[in-house]
Amino acid sequence: MEQILNSLTLEQAYTWFNLTDKWVWIDDTILSANDLRVNDARVEAIEARFEELLLQAEIDGMRL
Repeated sequence: MEQILNSLTLEQAYTWFNLTDKWVWIDDTILSANDLRVNDARVEAIEARFEELLLQAEIDGMRL
């Protein structure tokens, strides 16, 4: 899971941010693609990483 978190991109974070059904997108795009079952802890870890990426982009002056 740590490897997945480290491989997440700002582009993925932007996509996630603009979706309505974030949970399904994380499951379909990230977890299932890596043969992992969806659960609260995994989704929350990915969402936290996306939030970090978006915050850093905002700090760096990039726009959402």
